[in-house]
Amino acid sequence: MRKFGRICLFLFLVILAFRFIATYGAWSKIDSPSNQMQQTSVPMAAPSAEPLAEPPAEPSKSPSEKELEEARKLYAKTFENNLLAQGMNVDIDAIGSRYTTLRVKWILATKVDAYQITNSDQELFQEMRAAGFKKFVVWDGYDQSWTWSL
Repeated sequence: MRKFGRICLFLFLVILAFRFIATYGAWSKIDSPSNQMQQTSVPMAAPSAEPLAEPPAEPSKSPSEKELEEARKLYAKTFENNLLAQGMNVDIDAIGSRYTTLRVKWILATKVDAYQITNSDQELFQEMRAAGFKKFVVWDGYDQSWTWSL
């Protein structure tokens, strides 16, 4: 389970990196062909005796709800891929109107697994909260499910 926690922490850091890149557009500035340097001449204004005004404060950029929804979907997909790499047969997706519920479909899930998740994976819950999830659901695909409010 400690390895599972480390993987979840890694996923959280990956999501934060993607959120930073999406917010500040690091990749778009590098890869965009429209960002090639263009040389233009700009006429210079004559110097004036007036002091320069303070530039307006730049508004803080907060990620839009759409970007957060995409980040939660990416979190779910990355989480699923990491568990599949560990040999666990799971389907994980972000569901709900704003993708704030993380649902894990795990055919082998039992009450014992739900108990262990509750008592040993507090880091996992913190990561999911930080990613913006409100609920965490483990479902066996049939008639048993366990839900945690984050």
